[in-house]
Amino acid sequence: MAVKTLPSGTKLRSISWRLQQPAQVNRSGYTGGRRVVGLPGGSRWSATVDFVPFTSDESVRAWRGFLASLEGQVHTFYLPAPAAQHAGDNPTATVTAGSSTATLSASIGLKAGHFLTFTLASGRRQMVVLTADMVGGLATFRPPLREGATGVVETKAPYAQVALTEDTVSWSALPARMYELPSIEVEEAFS
Repeated sequence: MAVKTLPSGTKLRSISWRLQQPAQVNRSGYTGGRRVVGLPGGSRWSATVDFVPFTSDESVRAWRGFLASLEGQVHTFYLPAPAAQHAGDNPTATVTAGSSTATLSASIGLKAGHFLTFTLASGRRQMVVLTADMVGGLATFRPPLREGATGVVETKAPYAQVALTEDTVSWSALPARMYELPSIEVEEAFS
């Protein structure tokens, strides 16, 4: 499984992110009360990606090649989260598996809702979202890290490592040399 590179000059219309955080819920038939147990390690990102229409065969060609190179669900790619979140350098951190906090090497003033991307010990990437404003260099986030991480934390332009959820990709040609790619569904890819 290889990590493929998005075509340069990528212009996406929108990305609709979803964070699944599974839990087991047991409800009493007698009292109606419920017990909830969070299931650690099962959290994952998914998204719907919408494209802007392409105005020439040249502009859509790179995307057709990219989508075909993914070989359905086989290969992964890095899907950007939001636009740049801050100026300056990315900080570093050392974090253990299962952690939902990290002390970053620099205080960069990110707020709850900002994203971070950690490079895990396996080399895979994991995107997390801050659940509280950073105080000093302390970042509190969800979901917890699946593996330990040491090194640079991508805070300027975070992304998730994703794969297609289906084996089929398609595109259409419209009159006047306009091309459309239908929305694609992706989900976080990890072992």
